Amino acid sequence: MNFEARKLKIVEDFLRINDSSTIDKLEILLKKERIRLHKASLRVPLSKKQLNTTVEKAEEDSKVGRIKNAKQLRKEIQSWH
Repeated sequence: MNFEARKLKIVEDFLRINDSSTIDKLEILLKKERIRLHKASLRVPLSKKQLNTTVEKAEEDSKVGRIKNAKQLRKEIQSWH
C-alpha cells in the first residue's frame, strides 16, 4: 500500500470512530507529533538564502500591513482555546 493510500485508509478509519475517548487519544497523539516535528525543524539552521527570503517576506508583510501587535496576538491566541 503506497503512502497516499495509507493516509486515505487512516482518514476512513477515523471517520468511523464513534468513541469520544478514542478521538481524545488521537488528538493528543497528533499534538505531540506536531510539537516533535516543530522542535526538530528548529534544530536545522536556515541557509543564507532562506534567511534572506524570510527577512524579505517579513519586510513586505510589514509594508502592506500584514502584521499584528502584541495585544492583537494575545487576543488571537486566547481564541484558540
